[in-house]
Amino acid sequence: MNDDSKLTPGKMRAQLFGAEEAARAVLQAFFRDHAPADRVLTDFFRSNRKFGSRDRRMISAAVFALLRYWGWARKLMGAEFSSGIETLELTLTRREMLSLLFFALHVDGYDRDYLRDFAIELGLRGLSLGGSQSRRAAAFAAAIGEKVDFLASDLVPERILDLLPDGFSVKEFLGTMTSRPPMWIRVRDEFRDRTMARLAELGIEPETDFPVQGAVRIPAGSPALYTTEEFRSGMFEIQDLASQCIGMACSPRRGERWLDACAGAGGKTLQLAEMMEGRGTVVASDIRESALEELRTRVRRAGYGNVMTKPAGRQLVRHPYDGVLVDAPCTGSGVWRRNPGRQWLLPDEEPASCAARQLSILSGFAPAVKIGGRLVYATCSVFKAENEDVVTKFLTDNPQFELDCFTNPLDGVDTGGMARFMGHGFDNDYMFAARMKRVF
Repeated sequence: MNDDSKLTPGKMRAQLFGAEEAARAVLQAFFRDHAPADRVLTDFFRSNRKFGSRDRRMISAAVFALLRYWGWARKLMGAEFSSGIETLELTLTRREMLSLLFFALHVDGYDRDYLRDFAIELGLRGLSLGGSQSRRAAAFAAAIGEKVDFLASDLVPERILDLLPDGFSVKEFLGTMTSRPPMWIRVRDEFRDRTMARLAELGIEPETDFPVQGAVRIPAGSPALYTTEEFRSGMFEIQDLASQCIGMACSPRRGERWLDACAGAGGKTLQLAEMMEGRGTVVASDIRESALEELRTRVRRAGYGNVMTKPAGRQLVRHPYDGVLVDAPCTGSGVWRRNPGRQWLLPDEEPASCAARQLSILSGFAPAVKIGGRLVYATCSVFKAENEDVVTKFLTDNPQFELDCFTNPLDGVDTGGMARFMGHGFDNDYMFAARMKRVF
């Protein structure tokens, strides 16, 4: 039993009303502005200092659970009602919003004692709190006089499934959508013992038996690591296992010159620098100056002297590189569970428009690869249009490149040059990588 179960009725009611207010703000910004829920929640808490850490945990859990199971909430409410919420044409009453939050927390398996008191608050006595997620959802529906079958496929728009490649593990993909993702870190070898000791001090039981050296899985719900001295001094980085696999696909060597063309905040940049043992050069670029500024901070923290940042522009391709990584902007469909609910905001035309942009970016940086060098294309998308189709079109248009085989770090299988890092094996994100070699 956690501390939330010891709340007084008055304090619990204040939490529930806070969650109702926060959910209302998040749904409005989410469907109107497509604003990330975590950013809206941060602003909400900044404007409502009355909520303590325990309040914030409960409120955040409720809001994210609602977005995680929005597909089932839509089915429970019915098409007309849910459409009214998404188009902002319908305003929920407090009781309606509280009922949705209870539904989401109930399905998510939140603390039973808390839910029992919450159910009493809503007048839902005798509701069974056990069973699978779909059974808990059905039990709630029955408690309000509805009979609904909740399917995993309801958690994404139907058209999404048509965008997945043949042979894709749809069942496993949908299964990951119902779980909170863990945090993955990449621990530098020389600081492994100290980092593991610090995790133990925090009461964290990490998992370390993975095929990628330095990869450590931190269970969901663990204490934050951003404030630890080990993180601030660059002993480890926050980086998903699949993202680390992309770095391994690059396979940079000591003394080489690499370009991370869409570096963002630089998780893969730092990995490349470490794999090169501080020798050679990694040039990191991005169109967002704010991302590069964060990367510079991370580089200083980690103490790498072989990383430099440069603004995006044609000057980047004037000098040949041993390797170029193009981690292209995409729909983000492979990381949806880290951004719950985003699947309901995806415009029909976005996968195709992303693919066109990705091909343009990949083609634009290809001339920077020297003969014999490697070009790695990556996304955090599960859609074929953004992955295999982009690579196939690029190779057709650029015969000077060919696929370059590498081993998938997660299963040890020869990729033939293209690999999907599936999320259901080790509880990581879904990502894609293709490695190509310039032959003339």
